[in-house]
Amino acid sequence: MKALIYRVCFRKAHNKTLSLKCVLAGEYYYEVLKTIEEANKSIHIAMFLMKYDADDSFDWANDLIKALNQSKEERDEHLRSLGELY
Repeated sequence: MKALIYRVCFRKAHNKTLSLKCVLAGEYYYEVLKTIEEANKSIHIAMFLMKYDADDSFDWANDLIKALNQSKEERDEHLRSLGELY
């Protein structure tokens, strides 16, 4: 069985350097979710495919999509509070 390896890039806000972290398939979900939740300025994700399956109550891709959506909603609310989003 071949191990799937994903490359996840994280931009460190304090010094604006780019670090590259390779994670195994089983770690990918947790690393991306943690990164989304800890993002304070921007989120950049590049992936081949992401599919939302509304009929699947337990789906890691669904969780990541929901986390991205929640992050966007929080950003929009913050911008509205500053009067920067109409």
